[in-house]
Amino acid sequence: MGTGKTYSTKYLLDSNNSSGVAGQVLSTTSTGIDWVDSGTLSTGLWLKNGNNIYNSNSGNVGVGTTGPTAKLHVLGGSNDTIDETTANFKVQGGGGNGTMFGTIASSPYTSYIQSAYVVDTSLAQYNLALNPIGGNVGIGTTSPGVKLDVNGESVRVINANPKYYLNNSVVQWHTTIATNDYRIHDGIDDRLTIKRSSGNVGIGTTSPNSKLQVVGKATSTSTVSTDAATTLVTKDYVDSSAGNPSHFRQGHKSHNLTNAFTTCLTVNLSNHTSCYVTVCCFGDWGSHSAAAYRGEFFLQNGANSYNEPGIILRQDDNTSNSGDQIVCQILDPTSTANPKNFEIQIRTTATTGTTGFTGLLTFTVQGKFNSVT
Repeated sequence: MGTGKTYSTKYLLDSNNSSGVAGQVLSTTSTGIDWVDSGTLSTGLWLKNGNNIYNSNSGNVGVGTTGPTAKLHVLGGSNDTIDETTANFKVQGGGGNGTMFGTIASSPYTSYIQSAYVVDTSLAQYNLALNPIGGNVGIGTTSPGVKLDVNGESVRVINANPKYYLNNSVVQWHTTIATNDYRIHDGIDDRLTIKRSSGNVGIGTTSPNSKLQVVGKATSTSTVSTDAATTLVTKDYVDSSAGNPSHFRQGHKSHNLTNAFTTCLTVNLSNHTSCYVTVCCFGDWGSHSAAAYRGEFFLQNGANSYNEPGIILRQDDNTSNSGDQIVCQILDPTSTANPKNFEIQIRTTATTGTTGFTGLLTFTVQGKFNSVT
């Protein structure tokens, strides 16, 4: 039967060996290929409803396969080339723009979605929008809680100069083309840089030459000082026994002075180690007015001898009079085990009137020691 020719229905029989009548066409139905009315196509697997047709089959529809396993099952080939001829499924708009779905032939056998001018994909490729009117997108999750919810180990961007935007392109972080440095940009300039080659961090500079370089004024409530090598020393570091052993410690605390010796500072020393200690005391000593005391000491762990426990270098007391003053002593540890604690004790010598007060003690410890309490 030639294409474009018209034949009388009496010469063509359907699967029931019946000939059609004028106005009928051959159509696939549940019983085979039958003559049906061309105006309605009201029977068969494909039915007409106005200008629409639909499939009355309760099973699946296969394209390229006789065993479809889904409502629409398209079986095509795989190809390492992506163009308008290699996709398995294509949706095309009136102007030629559309979307292609396909699979790659080589490992790892990736599937793809490509938006392009699907008449000739080499001429134009277009943007692809997911949920353009609302909703979230999930990767590795069926319950995305934000606009893009990724459940997995990492997100990778491969590009000569990748940028990641926040807040409508006002804030971005990115890597540079030449050095792959990591930078944070605020829409005006790069504000923070981490050098990939050295790990140096720069604030206000893209070429930091130390572990942390700040160009401009920097303030901190915990900063103590910087040394000649630009090492930042924080108050927390100075106040801690950082390292083992540490070599410098300073601090302050409140202490209740009486006219009996009480321990105000304990330094733990290993065998054959020593340190230099200063202790100052300030406060309101009642009728004695303001208290002001300073003591300097060497503490030594001399293997239970060798000038142990140390020496009092000097004591200055601006509130001292003929009978009342502030004094300290070093308590020699009774233990012979090492390491061991060396105690500095403090008291007033007052026997009448106001014999004690609550003082503010400040101290420094320098040398070789394990801890200060």
